[in-house]
Amino acid sequence: MLLGLKNVRAEYESAIAAALALSVQGIDFADAIYLSSRPPDTASASFDKYFVR
Repeated sequence: MLLGLKNVRAEYESAIAAALALSVQGIDFADAIYLSSRPPDTASASFDKYFVR
C-alpha cells in the first residue's frame, strides 16, 4: 500500500486512505481526494459530468 512505504508521508492519512478506496470504485483520484478531504456535510459543485454522478 502506498501509505505503508517508508519514504511516503501523508498529512491526512485517513483522507488519503478514503480517496484510495473511492478510486478503486472508479472515481478519479483527484476527485476522490477532494471528496475525502472536505468537511462532512459540505456542499460542492462541479462542471465535470463524471464527477457529478
